[in-house]
Amino acid sequence: MEQTIEKSESIEDCVQKEIILFVCTGNTCRSPMAAALLNDMATKGPLVLRGPDSVRPLGKIEAVSAGLSVFPGMPISDEAVRALETRGILSTQQNPYKLHRARAVDEAMMRRADVVIGISKSHASALMLRFPECADKIFCMPEDIPDPFGCGDEIYLSCLDRMKQCLEQIFVPDLPQGD
Repeated sequence: MEQTIEKSESIEDCVQKEIILFVCTGNTCRSPMAAALLNDMATKGPLVLRGPDSVRPLGKIEAVSAGLSVFPGMPISDEAVRALETRGILSTQQNPYKLHRARAVDEAMMRRADVVIGISKSHASALMLRFPECADKIFCMPEDIPDPFGCGDEIYLSCLDRMKQCLEQIFVPDLPQGD
């Protein structure tokens, strides 16, 4: 069966993307902010994944998020949106974080994801217990990112800044090598 391309799609859009799945607890603050940050980083050029045991270039990526204990359908928190906007990360067609709705991580998501990142060590551990067959693609942030839920804008900004520092350790620009 031949696949056709919709007029609104470009050839580039049809290229298989690598899925980076971020997982936190409620999926309204940290993991959607992490996905928005990484999607923004990816607009600036190709990235390299620096895992604990390997380094590999990534193709086109799409960062998504889920939670371990969610109220399905809850939107990204207003404070998370304000923090992202304050740091110049806008919700766009390529990075539509304002449309985010909380969802629970499930087996299909875990199978589809190329890389899964727990926002804390406890998130990564819980994922490994629930999905042991996916253990080889589960990582955690270089440092635990505390949950800002229920806190003010300054705490969300601090959380976002710490998360950005962590992501810049894991995902680095894929710079061309010199001759």
